[in-house]
Amino acid sequence: AVIIILGIVTSIAVPIVLNVISVSRMNAYVKNVEMVRKAAEGYVSKNTGILPELIGDTSEVSINQLVLSGFIDEVKNPYNRSENCSGYVVILKNNQDKYEYIPHLKCGLNINDSTEDNLVLHYRFDDFEEPTLNLAQNYIQMMTGRTGYNVQVIPNQRLDEYNTNNAHRIIITGGDGNSTIPSARTIVSNAQNEDRTFTTSVIVKNIGTKDVGIRNNIGSTTWVLPGEVKQVVQTGTGRGPGTSHYMFNIGLRQANDEADFLLYQLMSEEKTYNTPYTDDTRSGMVVDYSGNGNHAELQLNSTPRWISDSITGRGAYEFKDNNSSFIMTGFNPGYSANDSFTFAMWVKFKSPIEFQSRLFSVDRSYSQSHGFYTETGGNVAFVVRTDTHIISRRFQPVVNTWYNIVGVYDGSLKSMKLYVNGEQKGATVTYSPSGVLLSNTQIVLNRTGAWSGGHNQGNTHSYIDQVRIYNRVLLEEEIKLIYEYSKR
Repeated sequence: AVIIILGIVTSIAVPIVLNVISVSRMNAYVKNVEMVRKAAEGYVSKNTGILPELIGDTSEVSINQLVLSGFIDEVKNPYNRSENCSGYVVILKNNQDKYEYIPHLKCGLNINDSTEDNLVLHYRFDDFEEPTLNLAQNYIQMMTGRTGYNVQVIPNQRLDEYNTNNAHRIIITGGDGNSTIPSARTIVSNAQNEDRTFTTSVIVKNIGTKDVGIRNNIGSTTWVLPGEVKQVVQTGTGRGPGTSHYMFNIGLRQANDEADFLLYQLMSEEKTYNTPYTDDTRSGMVVDYSGNGNHAELQLNSTPRWISDSITGRGAYEFKDNNSSFIMTGFNPGYSANDSFTFAMWVKFKSPIEFQSRLFSVDRSYSQSHGFYTETGGNVAFVVRTDTHIISRRFQPVVNTWYNIVGVYDGSLKSMKLYVNGEQKGATVTYSPSGVLLSNTQIVLNRTGAWSGGHNQGNTHSYIDQVRIYNRVLLEEEIKLIYEYSKR
């Protein structure tokens, strides 16, 4: 019995020890990444000429340059202390006077800049970018009284809770005793609002003695009590002709009540949720952090929802399952039959896969492309297409689970591999093509279309994060390291 127990203890202890070693090495790797980032910041502070000039532009500095300039010592590979790590730091200008430093630490490889790394696309999705149109712009300034009420609008008022002097004070008096709605303004009439969903958001501070109601006239009223400060968010769907208009109304508990309150940042959007305030129209651009300028302009009528539920970094994008949210942008990496490339992304499916779609592909049309696809059988497939061959490898995910999927195509060996969470999925697929990879002109994320030209095309509700394309084969060690680093 004693021998058996010792055997059991030993069999458990070995993986525990290996896991501790793995965690320790990853912690050392993370520490090295942060050290490199700080060294780059120090280097740039003394060499400001390398800063990019325009918003969205990038520059870079190699780790070798940081070492030679004395801003950092040689960076040791935590997985092999006899080796030094190479790599580079991308510097992105993402605001007028704001820069972001993105280290690319390469341990076990000799890669000193983005050209050698062959990273041609990198969407991080960390910065909020979501187009919208404020349907209620200037509505506070245009508030007027009705049914005998007097409405006084006083601009440039102090709202301490939001550290602003841009609130409006609203003073309501009078009334003929026939209505509890002293002010009302139509945003979208019933002739145009059928089956359209809108969200109203506004900050209210009640400085009077009577309750103040915010009403959208299509089902929602939110009361703000005396002394309260509240961000009111209301969502409703119009029912069309003969029913209620979608409006911004003020409500009172009793006819002839008087009210005194502050309003700040009134916004109305044709969305099922509210986004950060804009007084007019906000555009959106997904930034390509590779330095190749493959930025994607988001469209108002097809924008995905930016969310903070990400696998790594600050954010990700949520794509709905009704083909109303997708990203498409021009792209031409110039592949040929002898080229190699790697596709990588993080994805979480929020509903079972039922349709064929382009999850992340580079293509000319849905039937002439390569990348990741969903299939009606519930699979995700990595597909490479030439003018004479289609090769693929697939796996079946479960819902509400983040997956790191990496597809590798080796043009010299005429082979492809699929990795899921750092491990190869299935055998390597090899073939002898007689043609070339089909030309491509655009990047597609979550767009309907079947790689095999099949039926039942649609989209799956999903979250997508950290999208990359390399014009080279990523080694298995790199793939594992990216996976472990991203999910830490």
